[in-house]
Amino acid sequence: MTTNEPDPVVPWFFALGRAETASFVILLGIAMPLKYAAGMPAATAWVGWLHGMLLLLYVIALRSVVRIHRLGLRHAVMGAVLALLPFGPVWLEHRWRRTRRLDSPMPEPEPAYHPGR
Repeated sequence: MTTNEPDPVVPWFFALGRAETASFVILLGIAMPLKYAAGMPAATAWVGWLHGMLLLLYVIALRSVVRIHRLGLRHAVMGAVLALLPFGPVWLEHRWRRTRRLDSPMPEPEPAYHPGR
């Protein structure tokens, strides 16, 4: 990949953030009321498992995006904290798109050193 090509990880990261947000909203807005108001604990078991897996994938993807784009510790911590809040990943996507945080081209890798060439 050259510096002029967009990073293919970014759209996947943002889509994963939207999916994680949706699972959290479903967990809090539908599954939890079903568990406590309607006596259906199975609702939280499945939705909670799905949300947990999406959250783990999101944090792993966040780490990858932070490393690839060299964003630094402040952005990594902000992304991790926002992952724990409802609509946090959507807000992070909005903020990073608005500031064009991930639009900058990735740095070229350093050429390998080959002695004698």
